[in-house]
Amino acid sequence: MRDKVVFSKPAQLFKLSVIMENACSDDETDREGTSEGPNRHGLPCLVRNLEWRSEKLSHVCILLDEYTEQRKASIPNSAGKKTGRPSRPRIRQTNAPLSSLPAPYGLPIDCYSSEWLQHVKSEDPLFYGQLDIDQVPVLDEVVLFLEGL
Repeated sequence: MRDKVVFSKPAQLFKLSVIMENACSDDETDREGTSEGPNRHGLPCLVRNLEWRSEKLSHVCILLDEYTEQRKASIPNSAGKKTGRPSRPRIRQTNAPLSSLPAPYGLPIDCYSSEWLQHVKSEDPLFYGQLDIDQVPVLDEVVLFLEGL
C-alpha cells in the first residue's frame, strides 16, 4: 500500500520509491492476542523491528500508513461491501522481535540507525563499506511533506 502513496505523488516522494522497496519490516501473526481459532484473516500482525532502520524512517512508514488509512476513510461508500482479503491490524511494539531481513545497500544515510551504523563500522568495517551508503540525507524533506498531507 505504501508504494501506491509514494507513486501517487511522484514529484514530492520520488526519493522514497527505492527506499520503501527495501525498508518495510516484516511481521508475524499474533496467535496469542486473539481467540479466533485457526482463521488467520482477522488475526493482528506484530510488526518486527528492523535494527538497522532509523527512527526517522520508521516515522515515515507510520506517516504513510496513516495517510493511506485517511484516504481509504475519505472514499464514499467505502463502508459498503468489502471484496478481497480483509486487512489485518498491525501492532507496533517497542520490544517487538527483531526482523531477520538484512539491511539494504545504497540507502541515504538518514535511513540507517546511527547506533547500528556505529556498531557495524566497528565490528565489520568491510560490510560497512559494502553498504554503499548515500551520504546525502533525504528524510527531513519527506517528513515535512507527509506531515502536511
